[in-house]
Amino acid sequence: MAEREGDPPIDAFLDSLSASNRRTLSEAGFDMARLRELGATEAGARQVRHIVTEFGAAPGRRAAVRRLAGPAPSEIPDPPSRAVGFWLLYLLTAAVVLLVLFASTVLVGELLGVVVAVLGFAGLFFAWAAVPSVPWTGVAFLVTVPAMIVLLATTLLYAPDWYLSVKGRDAVATLEPPQYRWEHGARVATCRVRLPDGSVHGIRADAGCAGAAGTTRAVVYAPDGRVGPAFGHRRGLGATSRDVAAGAAALTMLAAAAAMAGASRRRGGR
Repeated sequence: MAEREGDPPIDAFLDSLSASNRRTLSEAGFDMARLRELGATEAGARQVRHIVTEFGAAPGRRAAVRRLAGPAPSEIPDPPSRAVGFWLLYLLTAAVVLLVLFASTVLVGELLGVVVAVLGFAGLFFAWAAVPSVPWTGVAFLVTVPAMIVLLATTLLYAPDWYLSVKGRDAVATLEPPQYRWEHGARVATCRVRLPDGSVHGIRADAGCAGAAGTTRAVVYAPDGRVGPAFGHRRGLGATSRDVAAGAAALTMLAAAAAMAGASRRRGGR
């Protein structure tokens, strides 16, 4: 029986094998030199393809599928220690990115925060490309992706509230006449409040106070002035977003811990 139409030449077929696949075949007694010698004839080429397939080293299997379900039984997977190292680096990098995102949003401004958040989101694609070929590590990583997106989004949107909940002070402020600006062709009012020290600040969370000048409202403000004041009380400010972020962080940690525990068991069973 002739080779199937569309099959690459045997030399190209062998050249496409990865280093780990070549190692698998070599350990079984089929190094590249011997396989090329066997594949010199049409019958030998069929035999070589059969040998490669029998050892699970055929190059047609997509890497993304291997990362999801793990390598085939006959393939040599990445060592479990690599999975543990991947997760430790992933968690450390995620923590650093979130810390930088929080600091840039509070200390510099939302624009820099958006840039950091976009870079953090793009980093998830690079992390996916580095997921080791250890069974179910890819699945665990995919579980963390939506959780990381939630963490990036909540940190970007609510970092000022979280800062005020820690560093802020409760006060009763007097609403000042609003300032108006044109935005996308519409006249938009920005509420302002006068704090007990007499300073006037734009309020971050506009709650429809344009017609309430002269009345008083409870606010939380930062004595250091790093972020603008917000309506509400320090204890409850950003509580819901903190709970959501904590849940996303817990999901990420659980997925990573489960993957590392599984990798450690496989390493111990060797």
